[in-house]
Amino acid sequence: MKRLTLVLIALLGFDAAVWAQSRAYPPLTEYMMEAEAEVALAKSAAPDNISERATVKILTASGYKVAVQGDSGFVCMVLRGWNGAPEPKLVYDSKLRAPLCFDPVASRTVGPMTGRRGTNL
Repeated sequence: MKRLTLVLIALLGFDAAVWAQSRAYPPLTEYMMEAEAEVALAKSAAPDNISERATVKILTASGYKVAVQGDSGFVCMVLRGWNGAPEPKLVYDSKLRAPLCFDPVASRTVGPMTGRRGTNL
């Protein structure tokens, strides 16, 4: 039984590795959004009393850039699949969008790491 389990794990791991190597990211242009739409989607991740004073970052050809400078320490942005999709095949989905707002502590600690998975924050 233990041997069968190990064989199954090895086969599943091999299959996932082969599948991941055979995939390629779509062109960056497919991940882009209109700036106003991306700002609105990013702000939708938090209540108005937070998002109206938050810094909003949007994806550009050279990485995440500040579109709206806030003064509260919160940072809102729209994540894409490469930022940690829950399933490997979703990493390549250019239509996957996940609005997220970081509180002041997370914007200094987790936020920079999140933006660097594929682009610079």
